[in-house]
Amino acid sequence: MFKNYRTIQNMTITKMSQECFVSAASISRAARNFGYRSFDVMKKQVAKEMTMRDPRFLFRIDKHELTQLKNQPDKYYKHLAEEISLALLNTVSSVPMKKIDQLLQEILSAKQVTFFGFNTMIDSLKVFQSALLHCGIITALGENKQDQLHLASTLRENSVAIVFSSFGNFFSNCDKVFDQIMNSQAHTILVTQSSSTPYSISFDETLTISTNTSAEVGSYPMNFLLDVMARRAFVLARR
Repeated sequence: MFKNYRTIQNMTITKMSQECFVSAASISRAARNFGYRSFDVMKKQVAKEMTMRDPRFLFRIDKHELTQLKNQPDKYYKHLAEEISLALLNTVSSVPMKKIDQLLQEILSAKQVTFFGFNTMIDSLKVFQSALLHCGIITALGENKQDQLHLASTLRENSVAIVFSSFGNFFSNCDKVFDQIMNSQAHTILVTQSSSTPYSISFDETLTISTNTSAEVGSYPMNFLLDVMARRAFVLARR
């Protein structure tokens, strides 16, 4: 699929099934298993991802850092570790445990809790959701836009909708989902690394977990927070 993404762009699902010696239904199921709504959506998204070769987009590094990684990998290795460490400490100072407990109490006490995110954030939320399930806490999470749109349509007055978005990509890529959440009667919460997002005013609550936004560090602070929340939820659920 990845090696032949250019060829696949011009193929119908029927042609694809013939080339793979399977049925069209099997191709559709394969697409859904990878989190895509259909074969057409999958081939377009794969092509988009494969053509994004700019290292600033893929790996969040500029030309200087790329040169350093090539010529002085040990120095870059240490530099990145230091940046990540500083970012995590910044999260600790920005979000006291009291705020984490408040958010977890809302999750524990709500009748319906739904998580929303985009791209790799979904993977992080799956791990968090699984950890909560081990604590006996059931939450909802859509793996793609269509599923999230459906979940947003089920939100009610006694629901809690939590959007996890490190840098705001959720809002530009899942605008219909966001609109549906805002049109609901649910209690809405935004958890973000961005201290200047204009979307915070749309939510009932906003938890900003960083004061220094660093594209180079990426979502390490968010993943760190989710890990701490999962462990703390285990303790709170046992009380």
